[in-house]
Amino acid sequence: MSKQAFFDSNLLKRKLISKLASTRIIKNIEIEAGRIFTDKEYLKGTSLSTEPLEKTIDEVVNTYKNEYNIPTSFSILIESIYQGLDNKTHTSFTFPEKIYLSIKPKQNLHNIWCDFGIWLLSDKKIGLRRMAESIELLEIVEDAEAIYKKYKKIPHEDLYNNKIDFEELSHDFLSICKRIEDKPITETSMMLYALMQALVDDSYIYDALYGIYKPNKIKKNHYSYYSKKVLELISEEKIA
Repeated sequence: MSKQAFFDSNLLKRKLISKLASTRIIKNIEIEAGRIFTDKEYLKGTSLSTEPLEKTIDEVVNTYKNEYNIPTSFSILIESIYQGLDNKTHTSFTFPEKIYLSIKPKQNLHNIWCDFGIWLLSDKKIGLRRMAESIELLEIVEDAEAIYKKYKKIPHEDLYNNKIDFEELSHDFLSICKRIEDKPITETSMMLYALMQALVDDSYIYDALYGIYKPNKIKKNHYSYYSKKVLELISEEKIA
């Protein structure tokens, strides 16, 4: 798949933004209708739209990949945050549109999730540093952050061709995973393990994000904090 942003094609850009805007408008209409009609049985199982609005992350990600050439890792990141936002606020309705409108032509999206992973590992306010249950686990979080930063410096297209860097990275990766496995399983260690797996398999990113977004750990307003951080990464061209 091409690493270039989906809207190198103006047609694809207009198509996706139009789809997102239409969904937002319909959701607004349905919420207003819900305020008018108080009969729960009347509204139960009905929709004013011609197609289901709420789809699984996998369904959305596959659509983005197949129809718009958007990297899976990036769309999983966006959808995970989007589904965690309050679905009755202006922020949640406009978040996907703002994200895709903010991407610059020819921008490489593949490692924005990597920057976000580094932030989750390093942020002292709501990242894994705050959640670490022991000094030993905090040290592993710091070492995992170092691996993420090392991974980001290696050109992605040459990762497997650069034998020395790749072998060193692989050794560090396995060492961190082993240290996590040797410790008692905690909320933080599970999230940390998932973030480590995200370096080698994009499908683990959702698991990592889901763990961090669990309601008993993160306040609802943190979703907005995460969404703003992703927008910052894009606007600052935080790319590999």
